[in-house]
Amino acid sequence: MLHLKFIILKRYEMKTAQLIHNATAGNGDHCKEDLIALIKKQGYTVKYYSTDEANWKDFIKHKTDIICVAGGDGTVRKVADIVLQSKGKAVPIYLFPMGTANNIARTLEISSEHFGLEKKLKAEAAPFDSAIIHGIPEENFFIEGLGVGIFPELMYQMKHNRIEDESPEDKLQRTRQVLIDLLADFKAHKVIIEGENIQIEDQFLMVELMNIKYAGPNLQLAPRAKAGDGYLDLVLVREEKRSLLIDYVTQIIKGQEQVQKLDEFAEFIKVKKIKMSSELAKLHVDDILIDDYSGYEINITINSASLSIF
Repeated sequence: MLHLKFIILKRYEMKTAQLIHNATAGNGDHCKEDLIALIKKQGYTVKYYSTDEANWKDFIKHKTDIICVAGGDGTVRKVADIVLQSKGKAVPIYLFPMGTANNIARTLEISSEHFGLEKKLKAEAAPFDSAIIHGIPEENFFIEGLGVGIFPELMYQMKHNRIEDESPEDKLQRTRQVLIDLLADFKAHKVIIEGENIQIEDQFLMVELMNIKYAGPNLQLAPRAKAGDGYLDLVLVREEKRSLLIDYVTQIIKGQEQVQKLDEFAEFIKVKKIKMSSELAKLHVDDILIDDYSGYEINITINSASLSIF
């Protein structure tokens, strides 16, 4: 009799979801109550954590069936950092993309419209790679990408020229225009790259090592990237391709169908492990700018299927 009672209780035990919410992401037009209601509708009990609270990282201490992340790419990275450090089995993550760029969600073809939650939660979670970095004291992993050249310079300019109360759409367009302005005069620099069957040394405008398809202000730079394929995509743009890169960004700003083919100005190489050094002072790791990079060698290795995302 007791055994039968245990089986019945087990059968109707509710699933648990942890909701990690950055209430200021994007335009901030998303509230705690609506998100909780959406998740509860799918049969989950919900434990809520706001990234504004000091103890939000404690979510990792509690058992859960799913982690829901409501915010932008930066919020996803912060949650991924904690999950990766836990070294346990990767709890599947569901994204509510509510930031400005949402490049991770865009790569995974997750709409910013989150009312399709019921359909999506019935899908299977898929493996999502990360990368391990050696040689940068401040950061030891990435989930989006790492790069030198024009993108860190763009991040530096946007960081020091903020506009209050700017909408996500306006910020994306302004960032693209700033990128074009920078490309007019940005000096290409020498980058040395070594890997399995790879030995490259040249002057580059852009060197990006990408786990996802999009970078910066929703620019598709690695169209063949798959975040769970066990590879990183090395994207190279040399000095002589400057005008073609400018044309590509201009087309995106104008909302035109992209006539400029990425293959015409960028080179793509699939890698699992590389070494890289540069004379440039700035470097980015995901959306984090490191502006005192001093040319030391960086070692990057794929960390296959280290995360799980719906």
